[in-house]
Amino acid sequence: MKPFTYFATAVAAIALAGCTVHQTEAPPLSGPSELALSLSMTSVPDTISQDGGSQASVKVTAKGPDGKAVSALPFRVEMRAPDASGNMVPQDFGTLSARTVVTGTDGVASVVYTAPAAPSGGITGTCNGLTGICVDIVMTPTSNNFSTAQSTTTTIRLVPPGVILPPAGTPTAAFTFTPTPVTQGSAVTFDGSGSTAGAGATQISTYAWSFGDGGSASGKTISHTFTSAASFNVTLTVTNDRGLSASSTQAVVVGALAVPVPKFVFSPTAPTAGQSVVFNADGSTAASGHNLTQFSWNFGDGVNSTASGIVTSHTFSAAGSYNVVLSVLDDAGQKGTTSQTVVVATASGGSSASAPTVDFVFSPSSPQTNQSVFFDASAARATSGHSLTSFVWNFGDGSTATTTTPTTTHTYTIAGTFNVVLTVTDDQNLSTTKTNAVTVTSTTSGLSAAFTISPTAPASGQLVTFNANTSTPLNQITQFDWDFGDGTVINGTAGSAGCQSSCGMIINHTFNTVNGGTFTIRLTVHDSTGKTATATNTAAVAAGADPTAAFSASPNPATLAGGSVNVTFTDSSSTAAPGNAITAWQWNFGDGSALATTQNPTHAYTAKGTYSVTLTVTQTNGRTGTTNHTVIIQ
Repeated sequence: MKPFTYFATAVAAIALAGCTVHQTEAPPLSGPSELALSLSMTSVPDTISQDGGSQASVKVTAKGPDGKAVSALPFRVEMRAPDASGNMVPQDFGTLSARTVVTGTDGVASVVYTAPAAPSGGITGTCNGLTGICVDIVMTPTSNNFSTAQSTTTTIRLVPPGVILPPAGTPTAAFTFTPTPVTQGSAVTFDGSGSTAGAGATQISTYAWSFGDGGSASGKTISHTFTSAASFNVTLTVTNDRGLSASSTQAVVVGALAVPVPKFVFSPTAPTAGQSVVFNADGSTAASGHNLTQFSWNFGDGVNSTASGIVTSHTFSAAGSYNVVLSVLDDAGQKGTTSQTVVVATASGGSSASAPTVDFVFSPSSPQTNQSVFFDASAARATSGHSLTSFVWNFGDGSTATTTTPTTTHTYTIAGTFNVVLTVTDDQNLSTTKTNAVTVTSTTSGLSAAFTISPTAPASGQLVTFNANTSTPLNQITQFDWDFGDGTVINGTAGSAGCQSSCGMIINHTFNTVNGGTFTIRLTVHDSTGKTATATNTAAVAAGADPTAAFSASPNPATLAGGSVNVTFTDSSSTAAPGNAITAWQWNFGDGSALATTQNPTHAYTAKGTYSVTLTVTQTNGRTGTTNHTVIIQ
């Protein structure tokens, strides 16, 4: 395709037509939802001089349907520029550092655009209502896995040489947080969308948060949980696309978590000695955002006087007044206690006041998950001349049933030992309770997957070993497939019976993440008959260390001669955290010029002065490090 050429008629046409950003419409999605892909694209700076040398860094970020970064995704890079009629058409107008790029582990791919030289007759025209020429940079995914994904576009404005961009103003940092008041252990949402980029800047590039409790994060809107009650100075630092930063600090007062409120009722309310009393604590409440995890009872009679569970029963063997104490514990370790006096009367001599007897059996005796269990309380009896009116079952897994007949069924969906409580009540409203333990085992298929993680608490960039040698039967497993939860999937090579490490039984992986996170790892094992079994585990990955930025400048000080002087900046000593490498450089030369993104740039200063030069380096997992040096131009 020929480079864009200006003609007199084209110049006139461009002067009348504004240059706008175009976005290719996404076709209707078809196929499974996992093909969805979210793309965002930026150019920094987005306005450069059309002088044949000015550059802009263009980045695209790809995220999958789960919101996680998509790595190893290839993109085709193209340009669009106005034709003689002012219409944006595919053509080369300037140069690109690459025509194809691939996303890294952070889901980001980048390319450098270099402006063309201005024509001899000068340029005219408008771009989004401002003097200049629009150039669209278009990136399109080329992987077959994302055949329904749309292209994404960013626009760079080219201004005539000699046009000096207005000085950039300092941005303004501002944020709000909800909910208020803030309570320890509850998530708080911080929103920095009220910040402004400042005069001469087009956008805020980064939002950096420091929460005052040792925690930090990045992003316009972020969630944070304070684990202790105190006053914390929360600071938001914003940086605009001209490299200028500003901060705002607010004191966030975190209140202590409210203790849970225990509450219980009991039935019958006027029990007699030897009669079973049911205690129910389902009226207890935890603080907002928290759950009750433990119910502990003390019945105050000194004989088998304790119990646990939200519903329980107890029989007082003698008449008297008993102080029944209920203690509840929530998921934050907070405890609440209450008590009530239960007055137990002496049982009357007549048989008509005696409580019913109760017992029950179940089959099968060793049930498995998802298997129907039959419960039979036919052995329960009311006293002579009376009848049983209700059977209340509590199956111990949160499920209950009330029947008027002595039999029922229940299916357990998870394995474990469950205390099944049956309460029978007669026509005198007297009741008796019986508890039996039911042990439920997992449904087995003869093949099981299991694995260990070492170290159990890795840091970003650290090598982690996954060992599946506890899967069974090991001598029949032919393949181990791993999904590490960060977009990395590795399928083991199929082998013969008696699989060794060559088919993925033992494997290493490194998590690279900016702020740390919890990843769900899934292991699927295959045997020689085609059967599969799956196991999952989680790995809490710490953020890891930041890189260290370092550089030198030569000459420094430098003497201005002939209107300018070149200073060479050399980064030969920046270091990355273990398991990482330096992948990107960003230089701010302190004189308002465009940022540079090469490792060792040379910059021309055109005025005497003292300049603060900033180098920001980015390592593999996306974490950054920054340093400053002063350059003197005399």
